[in-house]
Amino acid sequence: MNEKDSVIEIDFLEILRVLIGRWWILLLCVIIVGGASYAYSEYGVPKMYISTGRMYINTYTGQNGSASENQRSTSVITASQRSVLTCIEVLKSMSVLDEVAKAVDLGYSAGQIKSMVSMVSANETEVLQITVRCNNPEHAKKIVDCLMNVATVELKNIVDIPTIKIIDEGNINRVPISPNVTLTAMIGALMGGIISAVVIAIIALGDRRIKSEEDLKNFNIPILGVIPDIM
Repeated sequence: MNEKDSVIEIDFLEILRVLIGRWWILLLCVIIVGGASYAYSEYGVPKMYISTGRMYINTYTGQNGSASENQRSTSVITASQRSVLTCIEVLKSMSVLDEVAKAVDLGYSAGQIKSMVSMVSANETEVLQITVRCNNPEHAKKIVDCLMNVATVELKNIVDIPTIKIIDEGNINRVPISPNVTLTAMIGALMGGIISAVVIAIIALGDRRIKSEEDLKNFNIPILGVIPDIM
């Protein structure tokens, strides 16, 4: 058992020695694969941008039809929060998105716009947050603004929402959210190093050539003599 363990240890030490001796190959692979990953993510993958707008939606009108913060109970606030979810479903309908596509007039279909848009109730409040993900920052902002403008009309007609106000219009964010070029390059460099190390190790393990006196001892071959190096 000890003999087997010692052989395994010698094998690992030999692999480590080979890897250290081939450090320049590892470094070259890290640079090449990392650089290729960077170039691909920077120039080969479409950049995506987001624009976000926020709307306030209130279904409570008070006893005399006017909103009053002092009269609103927890149950009324909860009802308004639930109405935001209803509004989201309405705004996701193809009929509403068709209106948005016409208003935007950028060549996008209702289905394409639907795939770009995400809507949530901000922190479970009566604030509807609309986010558009697009490969053009100006288009993303225009879609958000048009969607909110259409929403102010369609929600009053379909859901009969008494109060709809735009809090924040869409913003133009020129910093792409994807791809993450730095992360992609780091992953590529890491994979390049790992793959090259594995290949070098496999080649080293498969190399059965006799290169030294120690190699003969490992195979239990008797040594008759050694020819010294002639300088």
